[in-house]
Amino acid sequence: MPSDKGFTGKRLRRLREEKHLTRAAVARKAGIDSGEFEKIESGGIDPTLEALQRIADSMEVSLADLLSLPPSPIACEIRLVSENEAAYQAAG
Repeated sequence: MPSDKGFTGKRLRRLREEKHLTRAAVARKAGIDSGEFEKIESGGIDPTLEALQRIADSMEVSLADLLSLPPSPIACEIRLVSENEAAYQAAG
């Protein structure tokens, strides 16, 4: 049963059309039957993660783009210290 969260065939179709690729070309390059690819794109079946990765690779997009995941935030802490404090910490 197709899900309404995460991957959507509409997103796949939009990305494919933006790259001016045919269904047949993507299916062939991803090693997926063209009928199965059409069902994936139309939302008739949910693809496996492996199939999604092959589709993403064949379209030269990231799996995150295909799944429309937000970019991973990078946690970083920056502290400004005075020269005196830096010298004190280095002498430690």
